[in-house]
Amino acid sequence: MKLLQDEHLKSYLLDSTISIEGYESKPEHPEQVILLLHGLGERGKRIYRKLISSLPVNAIVLAPNAPFPLSRDGQMEGVPTYAWYFYDLKARKYITGVDLAKSSLKSLLRPYSHLPLTIIGFSQGGYLASGLLHDFPQLKRIVGIGCEFKREILREFRSVELVSIHGKNDSIISYETALTSFQSTKELFPKAKWIEVENLAHEINDDVSGIVRSLFEVQ
Repeated sequence: MKLLQDEHLKSYLLDSTISIEGYESKPEHPEQVILLLHGLGERGKRIYRKLISSLPVNAIVLAPNAPFPLSRDGQMEGVPTYAWYFYDLKARKYITGVDLAKSSLKSLLRPYSHLPLTIIGFSQGGYLASGLLHDFPQLKRIVGIGCEFKREILREFRSVELVSIHGKNDSIISYETALTSFQSTKELFPKAKWIEVENLAHEINDDVSGIVRSLFEVQ
């Protein structure tokens, strides 16, 4: 007879075809690729609209939706919204990890592996961006907006520029937490840059768009 204690939760790694939607801009003769990763409960269209006018015209810009749709309660203005992964803050562990997000983005970027890559992530997308550091040899820069860079998922990578843009009024990821985390990772990245915005909350506003524009102007 099968007893209750004989039942155990199993994890299965399945080979499947992944389909995601998103927004993109492709010039005729691209010289670089910029990947935009939206925040939790958002979609690619939001970060694309916020930043597209600040990005260089010679870049392929990709803003995919994350692979996990949220419930109807998590929708924004009646449209589906998405998550890159699910993390239990109380238990301090992943409910659904980043493997599906990583494999999706690898497939998306595979045709452009010959071009230099910049990843710009907001909030949860910024957390994910730092976790992609060692997955793309063509990666030149990671820009995190309103997020925290975790030292435990980073290793020294001297050729990559690590940029953190954070608001002093951010009530979701506190300024102090983000700064402390950034300082702990800075020694691994000679090109690390911390940019604080005085009155910025947890958002991408015109000030952030201007900062992003300036990053590409000094390449």
